[in-house]
Amino acid sequence: MRRRQGEPSARHSQGERNGCGIGEIIMALNTFPFDAAEYLTDPEDQTDLLNEALASGDANVVANALSIVARARNMALSGDGESAPLLATTLGLMRALGVTLKAQIKPAA
Repeated sequence: MRRRQGEPSARHSQGERNGCGIGEIIMALNTFPFDAAEYLTDPEDQTDLLNEALASGDANVVANALSIVARARNMALSGDGESAPLLATTLGLMRALGVTLKAQIKPAA
Protein backbone atom coordinates (compact mmCIF):
# COMPACT_ATOMS: atom_id res chain seq x y z
CA MET A 1 0.00 0.00 0.00
CA ARG A 2 1.33 3.42 -0.99
CA ARG A 3 1.41 6.32 1.36
CA ARG A 4 -0.52 9.35 0.13
CA GLN A 5 0.88 12.80 0.36
CA GLY A 6 -1.12 14.82 2.82
CA GLU A 7 -0.86 18.35 1.43
CA PRO A 8 0.94 18.88 -1.90
CA SER A 9 1.23 22.63 -1.44
CA ALA A 10 3.40 22.15 1.63
CA ARG A 11 6.21 20.58 -0.44
CA HIS A 12 5.84 21.90 -3.98
CA SER A 13 5.82 25.37 -5.43
CA GLN A 14 2.98 26.61 -7.61
CA GLY A 15 5.00 26.10 -10.80
CA GLU A 16 5.76 22.49 -10.00
CA ARG A 17 2.11 21.66 -9.43
CA ASN A 18 1.24 23.07 -12.84
CA GLY A 19 3.67 21.07 -14.95
CA CYS A 20 6.92 22.69 -13.80
CA GLY A 21 5.95 26.01 -15.30
CA ILE A 22 6.13 24.82 -18.90
CA GLY A 23 4.41 27.32 -21.14
CA GLU A 24 4.08 29.95 -18.48
CA ILE A 25 7.04 32.07 -19.57
CA ILE A 26 7.86 32.40 -23.23
CA MET A 27 11.17 33.99 -24.08
CA ALA A 28 11.75 35.39 -27.56
CA LEU A 29 14.59 33.79 -29.49
CA ASN A 30 16.63 36.29 -31.46
CA THR A 31 17.33 34.94 -34.93
CA PHE A 32 19.08 36.47 -37.91
CA PRO A 33 18.49 35.85 -41.63
CA PHE A 34 20.91 33.36 -43.15
CA ASP A 35 22.02 33.52 -46.77
CA ALA A 36 24.41 30.79 -47.86
CA ALA A 37 25.56 33.02 -50.73
CA GLU A 38 27.43 35.20 -48.25
CA TYR A 39 29.62 32.23 -47.29
CA LEU A 40 30.12 30.61 -50.72
CA THR A 41 32.88 32.87 -51.99
CA ASP A 42 35.21 30.07 -53.11
CA PRO A 43 34.47 28.69 -56.61
CA GLU A 44 35.27 25.16 -55.41
CA ASP A 45 32.63 25.44 -52.66
CA GLN A 46 30.13 26.69 -55.24
CA THR A 47 30.97 23.74 -57.48
CA ASP A 48 30.48 21.32 -54.59
CA LEU A 49 27.07 22.84 -53.86
CA LEU A 50 26.02 22.51 -57.51
CA ASN A 51 27.28 18.91 -57.71
CA GLU A 52 25.33 17.96 -54.58
CA ALA A 53 22.22 19.64 -55.97
CA LEU A 54 22.59 17.90 -59.33
CA ALA A 55 23.14 14.57 -57.57
CA SER A 56 19.81 15.01 -55.76
CA GLY A 57 17.92 14.90 -59.05
CA ASP A 58 15.40 17.38 -57.62
CA ALA A 59 14.68 20.36 -59.88
CA ASN A 60 13.85 22.61 -56.94
CA VAL A 61 17.14 21.78 -55.20
CA VAL A 62 19.09 22.47 -58.41
CA ALA A 63 17.24 25.74 -59.02
CA ASN A 64 17.88 26.83 -55.42
CA ALA A 65 21.58 25.96 -55.64
CA LEU A 66 21.89 27.88 -58.90
CA SER A 67 20.27 30.93 -57.35
CA ILE A 68 22.58 30.73 -54.31
CA VAL A 69 25.67 30.57 -56.52
CA ALA A 70 24.36 33.41 -58.69
CA ARG A 71 23.83 35.58 -55.60
CA ALA A 72 27.29 34.64 -54.34
CA ARG A 73 28.67 35.95 -57.63
CA ASN A 74 26.51 39.11 -57.44
CA MET A 75 24.53 38.11 -60.53
CA ALA A 76 20.98 39.35 -61.01
CA LEU A 77 18.38 36.66 -61.69
CA SER A 78 15.16 37.06 -63.61
CA GLY A 79 12.52 34.48 -62.78
CA ASP A 80 10.26 33.72 -65.72
CA GLY A 81 8.61 30.73 -64.04
CA GLU A 82 9.47 28.41 -66.95
CA SER A 83 12.93 27.27 -65.82
CA ALA A 84 11.92 24.77 -63.13
CA PRO A 85 9.54 22.66 -65.27
CA LEU A 86 12.06 22.48 -68.12
CA LEU A 87 14.79 21.57 -65.66
CA ALA A 88 12.55 18.91 -64.09
CA THR A 89 11.95 17.37 -67.50
CA THR A 90 15.66 17.39 -68.30
CA LEU A 91 16.64 15.86 -64.96
CA GLY A 92 13.94 13.20 -65.31
CA LEU A 93 15.22 12.24 -68.76
CA MET A 94 18.80 12.14 -67.51
CA ARG A 95 17.76 9.95 -64.58
CA ALA A 96 16.00 7.59 -66.99
CA LEU A 97 19.11 7.45 -69.19
CA GLY A 98 21.40 6.88 -66.21
CA VAL A 99 23.30 10.09 -66.99
CA THR A 100 24.46 12.66 -64.42
CA LEU A 101 25.71 16.23 -64.65
CA LYS A 102 28.77 17.52 -62.91
CA ALA A 103 29.75 21.15 -62.43
CA GLN A 104 33.37 22.11 -63.03
CA ILE A 105 35.21 25.39 -62.76
CA LYS A 106 35.79 26.79 -66.22
CA PRO A 107 39.47 27.54 -66.83
CA ALA A 108 40.27 31.22 -67.30
CA ALA A 109 40.84 32.15 -70.94
